[in-house]
Amino acid sequence: MHSPWPPQRHLFRSRQYHRPRAILVLIGICVLSFIIGKITDVFSPGAYERLFGLSRAGLEEGHYWQLVTYLFVHGGFWHLLGNTLVLYFVGRRLEQMVESRSVATLFFVSGIIAGIAQLLVSLSNPANVIILGASGAAFAILIAYCTMEPEEEITLLLFFILPIRIRAKYLGIGSAVVVVLMLLMDKQSNVGHLAHLVGCIAGWFYASQLIQTNRRGNQFLEVFRRGRGWIATFRNPSDAFISREVDRILDKVSREGIHSLSAKEQKILARNSEAIGKRAGKQ
Repeated sequence: MHSPWPPQRHLFRSRQYHRPRAILVLIGICVLSFIIGKITDVFSPGAYERLFGLSRAGLEEGHYWQLVTYLFVHGGFWHLLGNTLVLYFVGRRLEQMVESRSVATLFFVSGIIAGIAQLLVSLSNPANVIILGASGAAFAILIAYCTMEPEEEITLLLFFILPIRIRAKYLGIGSAVVVVLMLLMDKQSNVGHLAHLVGCIAGWFYASQLIQTNRRGNQFLEVFRRGRGWIATFRNPSDAFISREVDRILDKVSREGIHSLSAKEQKILARNSEAIGKRAGKQ
């Protein structure tokens, strides 16, 4: 069977330069929302969940913000703790490898899609059934990291007490299998198993796209590295400066990927690629 994970041991290890900020902000909003919800429940029990949780009744009333806000509303302390632990220990690692806005986009897009999917499968239930929590988004981030760094060892707290170490790919496979089994077997509880599965799929798709982009970037980088010797032979007085600038840009591509280049840097590489091709053709 073809493995869904790439053969490289640490495909994105060279990109660990970004300080995680987005994940910490998301965790902070989840915690703050939980506290506000508990305070609100003292004066009006359930009002906070009805207003910011995701429900068919809420959307019918025009509360479209629920598609986003439900991610930050959790039904209880353990629900909140489980999601924030995944975001903290796995999400920060993912954010160290890619841009913060990319992780934030994954969180919101996967969460919104997961919420809609869970809502659609619950149409037969009463309209006031409320979907809560960032579990779908948390699964997306978990599976994305496991797909991008399959051989990395992760320390888990079994039952929040016993530490165990496991390779990311086995954690990803195990998580996906458990989600599918729970979706098939648990028909009575209010847990959003479909949202979890959609999150897993979204995380895998996100990581697969990044892996393909990274591979294309590496191929692009190799072409220019082979041509650096030709750049040095150009007799224009600005050749030395061009060579240094191209070297700097290529190093940036190597560290952060081709998507990190500015429009000006892309133009510099495009101009020099033509020069390299002409020079190579003359030989």
